[in-house]
Amino acid sequence: MPTSLSCKEVNQGIQVVDLEELLDDGLAGGRSFNFEKKPGIFAIPLKSEVSLLRRCVSLLNDSEKQRANRFRHDGAKAQFITGHAAIHVMLRSVLGEDYDNVEFGESEHRKPFVLFSDGTRPIEFNLSHCADYIAIALGEKPVGIDVEKIRHLNDLRGICGQVFTASEIEEVFAGSDEDAHLEKFFQFWTCKEAALKANGTGFMLDPKRLEVVHQTDSSDEALVYWTRKIEGHFLAWSADLSL
Repeated sequence: MPTSLSCKEVNQGIQVVDLEELLDDGLAGGRSFNFEKKPGIFAIPLKSEVSLLRRCVSLLNDSEKQRANRFRHDGAKAQFITGHAAIHVMLRSVLGEDYDNVEFGESEHRKPFVLFSDGTRPIEFNLSHCADYIAIALGEKPVGIDVEKIRHLNDLRGICGQVFTASEIEEVFAGSDEDAHLEKFFQFWTCKEAALKANGTGFMLDPKRLEVVHQTDSSDEALVYWTRKIEGHFLAWSADLSL
């Protein structure tokens, strides 16, 4: 039996941040990022200006620069550079002088983290990107986030068969509206990926072990929150999840 993954739609609490303003204000110490009790969720529209991308490159560490140079597709390279630069700016803003004392690492499933020399982790973060947006979650506990642009997919039913339960597939393909099928697919996909990233396993854990359950009671907490606030996209996030 799959584990029920309670998911709730929300349309507030997501901060859309301009990249250039983030670089200007964040590096100057003029921006704060609050995430008391709940994760801070940030969406950053991607920009293609060469001068802005160069600024982002200058913020990367040597390992990240090497990884960026291995990308063959310019769009994917820009997403990587922008996302990691934004993480550096946000962490520097949150940690202040302590930022210079943190080290970056990756878990066995390649989830990035930062820690001090004594092994403590002062902040948790997670990053996702698509063609148009960078999405970042900051929190005191492990977090996961995913953003996806709603787009046509070849063999949608075949993909669903690999990652969704039978009841989820039935819900995705309910009715005859193909656009609705895609919307439901990306809603479910982002919820599952956010949960798996919060858990730290990513897709190393079979996504069919989770089954999306819609939660409409506003008084109850959910395991995953999702939104369509960013036009043409689904964004979902989860925190402190043990599956």
